[in-house]
Amino acid sequence: ERPMTASSDSKTRVNDPKARPADAPLRVAGADPAASREAAPVPPALPVREGVLEVPGEMVLHHGGVLSSVRLAWRLAGPAGAPVVAALGGISAHRRVYSTDEPQTGWWHEVAGPGLAFPVEQLRVLSFDYLGGSGETTGPRDGVAFPSVSSYDQAELLLRLLNHLGIKSLRAIVGASYGGMVALAFGERYPERVAHLVVVSASDRTHPMSTAWRSVQRRMVRFAIDCGRPAEGLQLARALAMSTYRSPEEFSARFAGTPRATERGFVFPVED
Repeated sequence: ERPMTASSDSKTRVNDPKARPADAPLRVAGADPAASREAAPVPPALPVREGVLEVPGEMVLHHGGVLSSVRLAWRLAGPAGAPVVAALGGISAHRRVYSTDEPQTGWWHEVAGPGLAFPVEQLRVLSFDYLGGSGETTGPRDGVAFPSVSSYDQAELLLRLLNHLGIKSLRAIVGASYGGMVALAFGERYPERVAHLVVVSASDRTHPMSTAWRSVQRRMVRFAIDCGRPAEGLQLARALAMSTYRSPEEFSARFAGTPRATERGFVFPVED
């Protein structure tokens, strides 16, 4: 992987295939991945551009915080002239949505790819590392306080990125989980810059019960930090989060088996 450069120096890494008309209808593959791969020819390579956008001056955040000299790492992959679709995932997602040479490196490789349900050979897929995340975009540093970040701040950075790349409007934003919330924020603030929103497993506001669970998770992490065991605290908080993402019906269907005895006590199916 080549090192990222400033976006003004960013270049495509492979030769563009024959451009597809931007107004051509999109074909969405069926649900069966194997059938989808057989139905669509797999191009040998898709052009990729990626870089870092340097945001000048200060960025005033939605909750009142201020960041200076924000850096936004981005990636745009797909045939020239194809409609641009932003793909945004959960909080652990990053700018690499899919990869044809190393499929497992994309956070959505089961869905996005040539001939799959998200037909990347027909689209230019835009994504970026979230502000405040663990990617190459500006984020927390050890020992330095970092302000609270809103989905509106991510939406503003997406707008800045579109302006930088000269993209007048997105065909769609496909957002899953946190990415769906960013999509909704973008649609609310900048409706003229996106034609469609595809929101998966996300809502426009939090439920009080969800807020309660997240509050417990944050207390777990803070307590673990105070005890000098931050990684274990984060692991517990994440385990609690995963349990709240599933319905009682799914738990019954997947984990209704009997516990097994071990030297350290019983282990229930949900713990495996």
